[in-house]
Amino acid sequence: MEKILNIVAWATIAALFMANGLNQLTHSKNVHELFANMGFPAPGLIVFAIILLEIGGGLMFLAGFNTRRIALTMLGFWIIAIFLIHTDGLFIGSWIEPGILNRLNPDISPRN
Repeated sequence: MEKILNIVAWATIAALFMANGLNQLTHSKNVHELFANMGFPAPGLIVFAIILLEIGGGLMFLAGFNTRRIALTMLGFWIIAIFLIHTDGLFIGSWIEPGILNRLNPDISPRN
């Protein structure tokens, strides 16, 4: 039973990696513009590396190849991404539609 749960967990994590990588691939122009607007050098190379890391890492994880290294690499990558890209209003409604936050308390909205 434990072996089956491990396989299901690996497949789920791999699916998350690959889904995010495929999302980056289908929206690569937008991701490229985001990095270019943030002032990163060689945004095209960064987008390529992100897509390769997420899709390739997901496939390697699914195959059971270096799972700990891939998981640690992805964890590090996602921590960096959280602080570089997703910190606008982190913990204060960055994933909530801003109108809802403004109606509740306009003083705490990060998008005033």
